Amino acid sequence: PLKVTVNPDYTRFINYWKGTATNPGVEAAFQAVLQFALNHRLENCTFQKDVVDAMIRQPFTTETIPYKIYKTNEPIFAVDYNLGRNGFAYFDNDTADYHLNTNVYTNWNQGWSYRNDGVDIEPCKDSDANNGFNVGWTGNREWMEYTVDVDSTAAYTLSIRSASASGGSKVRLETEGSSISQVISLPGTSGWGNWRTTEVSGIILEKGTRKIRFIFDQGGSNLNYFKFSKPVHSDSADFIYLYSETSTDGETISLHLSKPVTTSNNELNQTDFILTINNIPVVVNSVLVTENQKILLLRVAEKLFYGGTIRLTYNGSSVFSNNQVLKSFSNVTVANKLPVRYNLPGRIQSENFSFNNGMVSETCTDVGGGFNMGYANPGDYLDYLVYIPTAGNYKFNFRVASERSSSQIIIRAGEGNSFTAVDTVTITGTGGWQTWKTISSTAFLPEGRYTLRIYVRSGEFNTNWFEAAKAPVTGLKTERNTGFRMYPNPAGNAVTIETDGIWFGEKIISFYNSVGQNVKTGKYFESKPIEIDISDLSKGLYFIEIRTLNGFSRTAKLTVW
Repeated sequence: PLKVTVNPDYTRFINYWKGTATNPGVEAAFQAVLQFALNHRLENCTFQKDVVDAMIRQPFTTETIPYKIYKTNEPIFAVDYNLGRNGFAYFDNDTADYHLNTNVYTNWNQGWSYRNDGVDIEPCKDSDANNGFNVGWTGNREWMEYTVDVDSTAAYTLSIRSASASGGSKVRLETEGSSISQVISLPGTSGWGNWRTTEVSGIILEKGTRKIRFIFDQGGSNLNYFKFSKPVHSDSADFIYLYSETSTDGETISLHLSKPVTTSNNELNQTDFILTINNIPVVVNSVLVTENQKILLLRVAEKLFYGGTIRLTYNGSSVFSNNQVLKSFSNVTVANKLPVRYNLPGRIQSENFSFNNGMVSETCTDVGGGFNMGYANPGDYLDYLVYIPTAGNYKFNFRVASERSSSQIIIRAGEGNSFTAVDTVTITGTGGWQTWKTISSTAFLPEGRYTLRIYVRSGEFNTNWFEAAKAPVTGLKTERNTGFRMYPNPAGNAVTIETDGIWFGEKIISFYNSVGQNVKTGKYFESKPIEIDISDLSKGLYFIEIRTLNGFSRTAKLTVW
């Protein structure tokens, strides 16, 4: 836990022994070794309390504790973030130094200064104020947490000291899960050591010891310090919008405000809010005040989706904080926090799962390199979030390798705990765990956003990627009328389906809801119109698939009201 400074003349002396430097002379060598010895005296060593904390306390708790307790009206130096694990006291994108699966060495602290955590730190020469170091190499979504003793509830002016040779960054602050600032743009300064102060007024802090997170929504700036100063009464600050983000399930939006909402839930008016995704209006079903009164929860009528641009407008008069009405805002961008969802047709790398149950990532020697998923045993599975714009038959290609003579996977589609098998694929041996081949299968996929589960029925095998493309319609299916008629549509308690002559023999008719879950399936042999009871279905949009045992299928939309 002790850090020793190595004097440069000692380094030159060692280099002389290595044969890479000239002889410094006897006296110079003696003084170099003497100084090196003096540097090792206890009083000349630097105590690394972060190392002790990481080795003794952190293995047994995720709690964070102060590295230093700061006060308002003084610089809070960026390098003095709290003690704790990555993801709890800070978040840094690079925290590992050696990856066994690739034999690649990665610097986990780019600056190698001051502390031994994942946060990247370097020496600082800011003339305004510094403690000798600043945070650098900032990346998107990285953050640090600080402990601040706030002596009075007030609206403060926030000063941020930053430098950037690129275009700057976008940052925000939060405490105890609630934003206390809007997204702040830090400027480019034409150099990593050219420091500039950015000031924002009206930052409300409540009295007490607070854990404050400094978040880089977009990295690109060095950070020396930030400071809360010039306090004024919080009543003098406007009641304003700060930040908003989706939930990870796409069902709600959290709206962060600068002051506690005192309006009761039954007095909030959801029509005061206008929500769009990719410029298409989305209905807000309800607005609720959360336990943290500075956050409103907006529940939407339909699930939001990954990749969409979500904007929110408020131009009402129902949201109050005591006698202050929330100031209107227009077309603010809602942070889309939904997990990545892949469009099919397309290719998905096996390691890009949303959930892994039991399989292991390893280095892949197939064309393109990268990683594959292996050690597939019965009951293991990989989940992938997908969007299928058009229902129909899809040709799947799986890139696999195996020393086993025969393995099987089941392709399942669904959400939550409800999945339907759409096909079973047999994998024959390829002659080695890194001897790759492509196998194919065809399965029907309903339209919508849902989860594809690649389920291991029997193992073992490795998988590198899989892809899906719309299956071509060939032979008899293109030569004859292959449609079916469904009426009424919209329907209430029953729907009638008529089929053409091509639909001979047994027919399987399945109903899928808007997220791809199979909610009703039946087998029918009649050639006459088939009337199906749908009184057990909830109101909404459904996809009706009809298929025969020879693999022919068609799909249509049905609205139930």
